[in-house]
Amino acid sequence: MNNYEVETDEYLAHGLKLFLCARLGETEKEHSERYHQLVGFKKGSTVVDMGCGIGEMGRLLQKCDETLNVLNVTNSPRQCEIATQLGSHCVVADFHVTGLPSGIAQYVMFNESFGYGNPKQLLQEAARLLNAGGWVVLRDFSPRTPLEQVHAASWDYKGYPMHEVIAAAAQAKLALLWVKRPRFSYAHFKQFFQSSAKMQKWHSDDCQGYGDSYLTALVKV
Repeated sequence: MNNYEVETDEYLAHGLKLFLCARLGETEKEHSERYHQLVGFKKGSTVVDMGCGIGEMGRLLQKCDETLNVLNVTNSPRQCEIATQLGSHCVVADFHVTGLPSGIAQYVMFNESFGYGNPKQLLQEAARLLNAGGWVVLRDFSPRTPLEQVHAASWDYKGYPMHEVIAAAAQAKLALLWVKRPRFSYAHFKQFFQSSAKMQKWHSDDCQGYGDSYLTALVKV
């Protein structure tokens, strides 16, 4: 099963607000601060968070820089309800076709959500949302070698090889800006998975060790 209408409350019951397998720090706050530092968001930017969960990443980034304007997109009405209650701007939409106006953002980010979609369609939509020179930021997983596959069937998730991401980006008129592979921590998710009987029932596997964790930026050309 992969259904955030049901699973969202299980994450929250275990104290998780960022629904991430890999973190850049031991805590959610540390992760967001490190992420903010690595990306280097420009002040006053509009950021679209594709697959936002309950909007916690956007709220944490705004604590790093209160001038950021974050628009959250999720296909889960339950997640959007919670995000709205917490003061975030959220829309319920398929992130392949968000319905948001073109050219509204300086950044579009996918945080372990890119693997749930079609790379070509997701990057086309992200490029449409960006203004000239805007960035797509991907925080996800990819195979370490050409023979490795990153596919978590119970999550309906796939980690795409970097060459496929770059090829899809080129079709969307996005160019590779940089790829970073900083140190990530999986301890929080392993603990959550082991302590949640529901997660073990819903998923036959956790995401620890699925390929390489990476942070990549693509720029609209």
